[in-house]
Amino acid sequence: MNEAKQNAYKIRSLQSFSFKLIGIEKGVGVREKAKNVCELLDHPETVEEERAKVKEIRSKLSGFSIGSM
Repeated sequence: MNEAKQNAYKIRSLQSFSFKLIGIEKGVGVREKAKNVCELLDHPETVEEERAKVKEIRSKLSGFSIGSM
């Protein structure tokens, strides 16, 4: 997280990323991901909430395997 904060300016610059392939804009995904990451960097409490949700889901699913489904 600290490294991401130190390089936040690089991530923010990706919010205006543009890439065209055969005249079709393909940079939308990069812009959206950059926007999401910047929002998380600006709100560390949201990061902790998301981590807690993932831990809860992981603990619920830890007893399952592909063969048991």
